[in-house]
Amino acid sequence: MRLADVIKNLDQALTFDAQAPEEVRFGAGGGLSSNVGGAERRLRMEPVTCPECGHEVSTEASTCPNCGHRMETAGVDAAPGMSKERAKTRDEQRTWAMTLLIAAGAIIIGSFMAWATISVLGESVSNSGMDGDGAITLIIGVALALVAFWGLRTGVRRGIAIFALVAALLVVVVAVVDINDVQDFMPEISRSLVEPSVGPGLWLVLVAGIVASVASFGLIRRQ
Repeated sequence: MRLADVIKNLDQALTFDAQAPEEVRFGAGGGLSSNVGGAERRLRMEPVTCPECGHEVSTEASTCPNCGHRMETAGVDAAPGMSKERAKTRDEQRTWAMTLLIAAGAIIIGSFMAWATISVLGESVSNSGMDGDGAITLIIGVALALVAFWGLRTGVRRGIAIFALVAALLVVVVAVVDINDVQDFMPEISRSLVEPSVGPGLWLVLVAGIVASVASFGLIRRQ
């Protein structure tokens, strides 16, 4: 190649470098800055857990796309310990929801079992819970099971947890009233002839109702 051609090519290269944008002329520095900025953006947009439903939400989002809960971390960097705390809360909610589900199952089973047993001259007759208020506890048990199942999947809102607590307390009230009714059955008749006793199903419903009340209160506290 002739010397004139070398000088011409060098002049063209210098002219292009002078006219090129800063990010093109300093590609190495610009690329490094771009990579650092991208890493910062990815770190800032690391998803956090919604405290209401447990759904993962970007820190850029103002509300949770799953339940609509307003996110306090919108537009700001999430504290490193925040996600761990919310994850712990979510695990505790799952534990209470599982406890509620087991208690609801016990209520449903107890509603079909014997609530009262009457012994007359050595012969025993049992009455199922479905012959009386067992239908009420059965419906409540199914409702509590649905709440618990939904809580295991997406979390339980405070309003629903309060509903579960009221429903569980209603089960306890029904069980206590029926236990008193069985124990006061036919007081005018001699106990030597007729001996009423509380059936295992009614005791199971009472205990399960108490457990469901505690589990529902736990869900409310972990909101």
